[in-house]
Amino acid sequence: MPFLITFNFYFVEPLDESRHISIPIAENQKSLGFNLKQTEYGPHIIEKISSNSIASQIGLKEGDYLLRINGHNFMGKEYERVCEAIKEGIREKKLVMEVIDDSKCPEDIKSVKYF
Repeated sequence: MPFLITFNFYFVEPLDESRHISIPIAENQKSLGFNLKQTEYGPHIIEKISSNSIASQIGLKEGDYLLRINGHNFMGKEYERVCEAIKEGIREKKLVMEVIDDSKCPEDIKSVKYF
């Protein structure tokens, strides 16, 4: 018997407090100098920024919430998809990340459950 699966989508409008960070990619770039913390719901979180890394030089901060990569909404996307989008940006030498500081991130964005 066929059944219907419904999905809840949460579209994040651009936030005044968010920052668009254009990341310069070197020819043989492999790492940007940060880890991405997987969350069960809501946006993934930037953590463990290495000193003297690209991430530290361009203004990424530990605790920043990752909202978009190259203009595409990655809120609630699977961790592997988010990592692959970052790697693709490195390969294509075009990576713009929209992030928001934890203290400025609205609670409804932090706690939305994605299905």
